[in-house]
Amino acid sequence: MRTNVVAWGLCWWVVLAACGATRAREERRVPVTLREEGWLPENRARIERVIGELGARDGRRVAVFDWDNTMMRGDIGDLVLAHLIERGAIAEGVIPQGDAMLSAAAHEALARASDATERGRVVAHLAWRGTTPEGEPAFTVSVGPFYRATYGVIAQVLAAGRTDDALRAIAREAFTAASVAPIGAREVIGGVEVERFARLHAPMIELARALEAIGVEVWIVSASPEPIVEAIAEIAGLDPARVVGVRMEHDDAGRGTSRFEACGEGPLATPVMTWLEGKRCWINREIFGVPSARQRMRQDDPALRPVLVAGDSDGDLAMLQDATALAIVLDRQNVRVMCNALASGWVVQPLFVDPPAPRTTPYPCSTHEDTLGRVVDVEGRAIADR
Repeated sequence: MRTNVVAWGLCWWVVLAACGATRAREERRVPVTLREEGWLPENRARIERVIGELGARDGRRVAVFDWDNTMMRGDIGDLVLAHLIERGAIAEGVIPQGDAMLSAAAHEALARASDATERGRVVAHLAWRGTTPEGEPAFTVSVGPFYRATYGVIAQVLAAGRTDDALRAIAREAFTAASVAPIGAREVIGGVEVERFARLHAPMIELARALEAIGVEVWIVSASPEPIVEAIAEIAGLDPARVVGVRMEHDDAGRGTSRFEACGEGPLATPVMTWLEGKRCWINREIFGVPSARQRMRQDDPALRPVLVAGDSDGDLAMLQDATALAIVLDRQNVRVMCNALASGWVVQPLFVDPPAPRTTPYPCSTHEDTLGRVVDVEGRAIADR
């Protein structure tokens, strides 16, 4: 009888402890109101609800945001490259002749460039059109699961021969100029028309700070070079130490080179940069400390994946698929990511600044195919038109 009494007492103690823990979590839950305008009402309500739930959780919680066209309208990599080209600051030999990612035609075009103006013209076409000025393909591999060549060449050109501090200073100059340019401004740089304006997405910055206020680690993972994203994240009031961007190797003097830092193990046809599945690799490596043999894989353990992810493009798809509580997509009408977003019930939000015109036809999810293959969900299943 005494044993039964003790057992019942222990059971009641466990129940009361569980109730107490639940009450403690509920008491920690602080209602969150996103004050910045621009959210669709249903999106605002859903995000506020998820923030409240995350605030009541114990343990480590990580949120990951893309930068370009997610945390700000515009692309800081494009802006810095345009800034350098128009100032004649594209150095000779920024991409060595032995670089296997450039086509023979691209190497020949760079070799023929006789001065900084002509080099800028060649680089503008490589970076923004993926061709030489004559229209020939610029890359041996244009797009893969871990690499996008146009982004890669921007990182190489920006980093080569410059310290990270020098890049940060250039980024601040380029961003300051773009911040006062008219919204929608475009200019021809090196023979290619590109956007030349930028605005921070105030609602996204507020969301990041709301998450930080409840103890969620906020990280930026971008396909632009890491130092220039650090500079603009700091302007936005976010921690530059929690920025992961495209990383280049450095020489003994601390200057960047055209060689990419590695992520994961095993041979690949391309470098592993913060693009698509490469973003997953760098998140696994830098944020969660996953061993190198498993860095390129999707993690089964939810504790090794972000609770919330926000992005805007096909290059953000892998990390959006890894979100355990909420995925937010700013709609730039990229087919692959939008098919997944609509099929999976993610939050879909128009851009806060200069959004594209609303789409009037369904996304061709069932028939779309590009260099990455057919459109599929995280389980590899086909997606119907949305």
